[in-house]
Amino acid sequence: MIKDERTSQTYNLFIGKSNDWEYVFLEEAFKYGKDWMKGLTWNTFEFLTQWDLDKRIDDYDWLDLWKEAVYHWNCTDSYQDWVEEVKDNWDAEATVKDDSYCNEPRLVEAMSLANQHESEDYEYSDCRGGWRIFNHEMLSERYYEYVIPANLKILRDLFYKYEE
Repeated sequence: MIKDERTSQTYNLFIGKSNDWEYVFLEEAFKYGKDWMKGLTWNTFEFLTQWDLDKRIDDYDWLDLWKEAVYHWNCTDSYQDWVEEVKDNWDAEATVKDDSYCNEPRLVEAMSLANQHESEDYEYSDCRGGWRIFNHEMLSERYYEYVIPANLKILRDLFYKYEE
């Protein structure tokens, strides 16, 4: 295998929930070359009810976006009028949440389980971030603590497999 030849295994596995109400998913294990770079990729999501989403829209600080509209698009609306226009006619949801992966079956299934276990009515997901972890020492204690016990062995085995 040459340095930039990439191999990977996709998992899309729900790992657990962090103390920040983020649902953590293992995307894939990857490896570039024999001894070059290897690790795991992760994504975290927050699930939102309609009330949560409405509150985010109402609480969002629209001022910087309004300044951009005034400067770049010669907007002459007052700040209040512009915010109302945005909320009524634009996709304000897209400003306050990231829809990445929102229709993937694993995410829909995890949201359904969350609704059952937490007695909530989650309707939306917000992709909070993603990252790569290059060895087991980089896996934050924050996430290890909340990993579903059955998945902990899978994670450890993956790290050791890719660290060989």
